[in-house]
Amino acid sequence: TFASYVITSRNIITGTGTTDTIPVFTSPTTIGDSVMTKVSGGLQIAGGLTITDFLIADGSVRLLGPTSFSANILNVNGTTNLNGNANVSGNGFIEGSLTVEGSGVFDDNVTIEGGSDLNGSLNVQGTSVLTGAVTTNAITVNGASTFNADALFEEKAEFQGAVADSLGNVGAAGQVLSSTVSGVQWVTDEGGSV
Repeated sequence: TFASYVITSRNIITGTGTTDTIPVFTSPTTIGDSVMTKVSGGLQIAGGLTITDFLIADGSVRLLGPTSFSANILNVNGTTNLNGNANVSGNGFIEGSLTVEGSGVFDDNVTIEGGSDLNGSLNVQGTSVLTGAVTTNAITVNGASTFNADALFEEKAEFQGAVADSLGNVGAAGQVLSSTVSGVQWVTDEGGSV
């Protein structure tokens, strides 16, 4: 083509690249490797990712860089692995598991249908629904929170509001939560061993 002729005969654009690596202009006339590479079934980014609008992925999302991930909306139908912090200013929906090496901050609602593993804290300003196992240092939710699987707290758990049992009752002063095998129920402490 004419464009190929101009580029090759005039040496207007130079540079080399690596197979399966997305190119980027490293200067106005030179092309080199970017931090993005094509991998089996998707795209791999070896650095931070800032999205000014939203991210929707029908497969897995994996960021290897130690820098932060930022987006207005996060919608992933596969697994999400982030080696840095996750900052989402809007809703977050993850159909698979979520792994964050840093802190996870969601300024709105978050739904995670797989397991969650955060080496930092999870801060949700809206409603959170976590249907898989959750492992994190701290969880802060300013809205309602639903755990449909195990939640492991390696540090203290602080409840600033009422704690409801399996029937939705918040109990009365002096009552204790007692196991019903399939859930828990507020009961009156009879003074026995707990």
